[in-house]
Amino acid sequence: MTRFPVRMAGWFAICVLLALAQADAKAASSASISFTKLNVHVDAFPVSGTAYHGYTPHRFEIHNSSSKNRKVTITLPSNPDPENFSIERITRTITVAPGTSVKVLLLQPPLTLGYSSNSVRVTIDGKTRYLANGYSPRLGNAFNTGHHQERVVLLSRSIDKTDLENKVTAKMGTSPGSSGGGGHHHGHGPGSPASGIASFETADSDLSDWNTHWLAYSSYDAIIMTGREWSAAPRNVRKAIERWMLCGGHLYVLGPGYQSADVWPGVTVYFGSRKTRNMGLGSSCVFESDNDAARQGIVDVLNAKKETSIPLLGELREGVESLHNDDHYYYGHHGGPFGGDSESDFNRYFPVVDSSRVPVRLVVGLLTLFLILAGPVTLVFLSRKGKRSWFLWMLPAISFAVSALVFIM
Repeated sequence: MTRFPVRMAGWFAICVLLALAQADAKAASSASISFTKLNVHVDAFPVSGTAYHGYTPHRFEIHNSSSKNRKVTITLPSNPDPENFSIERITRTITVAPGTSVKVLLLQPPLTLGYSSNSVRVTIDGKTRYLANGYSPRLGNAFNTGHHQERVVLLSRSIDKTDLENKVTAKMGTSPGSSGGGGHHHGHGPGSPASGIASFETADSDLSDWNTHWLAYSSYDAIIMTGREWSAAPRNVRKAIERWMLCGGHLYVLGPGYQSADVWPGVTVYFGSRKTRNMGLGSSCVFESDNDAARQGIVDVLNAKKETSIPLLGELREGVESLHNDDHYYYGHHGGPFGGDSESDFNRYFPVVDSSRVPVRLVVGLLTLFLILAGPVTLVFLSRKGKRSWFLWMLPAISFAVSALVFIM
């Protein structure tokens, strides 16, 4: 008879511990403040890790359970710091309807907010309170734009962060002194798997709740998700990620379900089980399956030592090099030699126009015909008709017609 209460007490204790652990984890990733008399509650979701470039998204959610409209002003930092080369404040005011919840996004440009605390000033209908630890500065260095730094990679919630870090460890080795990330390890110790190649940050929500503004992803060098998540994501979230790719982001997709948007002319390259397509200044890389080999392939790509991670600039650089190698053969990444003294070599790597050939003979012949028709032929014809004054409108008409022919050709 005594075993049953003991077992029940044991299960109850385990449940309490799990609930407390979940509460602690939630508290570590968010902060909140309540205006009890106004029936308004504000949640903050600070972004973790360190950023080396791009905008930092500061997310808040306002819950208005009252029966009145509430005017809410969010300002960070709470106490501005007059430091040079730093942002004095970022603020936004929004009216929240009764019985509704509103998500608010404040985008911090790649400048620091000084040495002030991480509290946020919240003002509702003239009443002000301070939300402690409401945001994270995140920017690693005010004078750093990410050059020679580890890549910051955002993971969807279905991606195994530990597995990727283990693969990076195997790639780089576990020497305690390696710190290719310029001293920043994003919360890891010396010799962490994030050092030198990339640091991984897991999103705090599903794709259905991701940001819908592309600048919110600009501090990430890459995003990893599954094709199933992409196909189920809202259209405005996919649109924001596509715009982020156009501006230099690299998307890695595991498994089927990804559909590439025709938002930029590009070339699709097949390499084994993955398909890569340049998207403006960035790219998308899709793997056929979500398996160990695909995740290893992502680590290999992240570890690739390239002078630039922007495909468009890489091809521009190779085109320029081809123009400056006219005394010898230059071996490009395509594996074959080519001469560098012709215009076609540059256009092959950086196709500014579909065709660079100009029909010189045809244009010269057409201009010669124009001179004859617009000059002596027209004057002789109008003199015989006694309509010399018509020359004032016939010459512009002939000029327009010839110009249209040149444009069509």
